[in-house]
Amino acid sequence: MADTYLSAPKIFEIAKSSYQRVIYQTPESTDGGKDDATIAILFSAMTVEVFLNELIELARDREESDAKSLFSVCKPLLEAHKELETRLFEASRSTSDTPFVKGNQPFQDFNLLVRVRNRIVHLLAGDTPTNGLIREHVKILSDLRSRKLIVDDRQVLINREQEGLIEKYKSLLSDQEINSIPVPFLYSVSTNSVAEWSLKVASEIITSFVNTMRDSGFKNHLQQHVKFFQIEPDNLSDLQEWYKMILKFGCSTSNEFIEKIRKKELVVSFPDVIKEV
Repeated sequence: MADTYLSAPKIFEIAKSSYQRVIYQTPESTDGGKDDATIAILFSAMTVEVFLNELIELARDREESDAKSLFSVCKPLLEAHKELETRLFEASRSTSDTPFVKGNQPFQDFNLLVRVRNRIVHLLAGDTPTNGLIREHVKILSDLRSRKLIVDDRQVLINREQEGLIEKYKSLLSDQEINSIPVPFLYSVSTNSVAEWSLKVASEIITSFVNTMRDSGFKNHLQQHVKFFQIEPDNLSDLQEWYKMILKFGCSTSNEFIEKIRKKELVVSFPDVIKEV
């Protein structure tokens, strides 16, 4: 059978590159509102969706019983526009003796990732605000907080000290006094930690899906592609440690660090990890 080109690995590379950029720019930051973090989150979720869609097409012409089963189960779900979680869950049931369990990991984290993605992309007209916050947003933020991915109350209110963001809203709020404002959901979730978690969730759910499939030529074929969804051991933590070192040199950003090197104010040896940035 001819080699197959999948788009999902490229989507995952975009997610990883976006995460690397946000860590490169703001290594120690726990603030939200990072554009590259948003990209990493969205493309991590997209990776799984593209993988599953391509998986269905791969199964179309294969002879293995599991491939036929997956195609017959999942193709109608795709055409009926069923939720991504449902499609992946049923795909696992059709190909594995130990399929995903909705209340267990890694499916539980995957479900949360999809909820985050959906709330970024789809804001429904029927959503009801509660004290300026949309109820489903509060649930998602609570789940992220329980995983220590957001750690304080900045996802609820922006304090008056953050004048830059407050100023953006003054023209919209007439002359009324502004002491605090609700933080947009997108700002709340677009953090370094949520971006890193999203990558790990996408990598783990795809790897787990393939590894728990029943043995077959179809599984062997997919295992050739799984390597493209891996995060190298310590890859992300190495980046974080490297950028912590930048701060030790008295630099608030990596650009400042590089500029000091150019001016020969600093002399350092670059580890291999920086070449990947």
